[in-house]
Amino acid sequence: MSTGQRIITAITITLLASAALGQVGYWPLAEGNTWTYVSDGGQSETLLVTEQIPIFGHSAWVVDYPESSWNEPLENYWSEGPDGQVYLHGFWRDDQGGWGYLYEPPVLFVDAPLAVGDTWSTTYDTYQLPGEIFDEQRTITLTAVEFGTYVVPAGEFEAFGVGYARQAVLERAGRQYSLTGEALEPGGRDAGHWWSLGVGRIRYHVTDALQLESYMIGTVATEARSWSGIKNLFNE
Repeated sequence: MSTGQRIITAITITLLASAALGQVGYWPLAEGNTWTYVSDGGQSETLLVTEQIPIFGHSAWVVDYPESSWNEPLENYWSEGPDGQVYLHGFWRDDQGGWGYLYEPPVLFVDAPLAVGDTWSTTYDTYQLPGEIFDEQRTITLTAVEFGTYVVPAGEFEAFGVGYARQAVLERAGRQYSLTGEALEPGGRDAGHWWSLGVGRIRYHVTDALQLESYMIGTVATEARSWSGIKNLFNE
């Protein structure tokens, strides 16, 4: 077994052990975790987990966009549920004088375990930033619309495609933004997200279609392998 295979096997042991405890989710959140995405048009975006902060009594991870063709002044706030759920707590952008929203309760962005056809809703209050000023109450409904094996620059991954059954778009200064604060294509629909267990988003649509080019979970850079491929390697 090569050094690379031993590294992947070590990662697999950790993931499988965590899965047995119900701790593997669709958005691995820990300080230093990094994902880089590219588009067919040559644009790119990097996401970096930086720290935990309190939001309305919840502990949320800050996901920063240190490099982005559209969203460099952006950070958004996430947490994981006990069964791998993904919750969105809001976002902050430094453009236009600085603005954002917080959500209470946090929006259930990915339910878990996922199955095609699953639909879930969150009714939540929005608070404008700065100042945490109450804005309005909204309801968002999402659904797992597809499952498959997808090839992106980082490799081949099994993933669920999650879409908005009831679209939610924020508007400011004549532009549209998703609930995560990402800029959307004018006149376009909100982002579609493809989530891979233990990896995170492998594809999503904002101003352009972005695909995962590389990622790092913990302190070990991951190789281009699908979740099923990693499990098969462990059994070799």
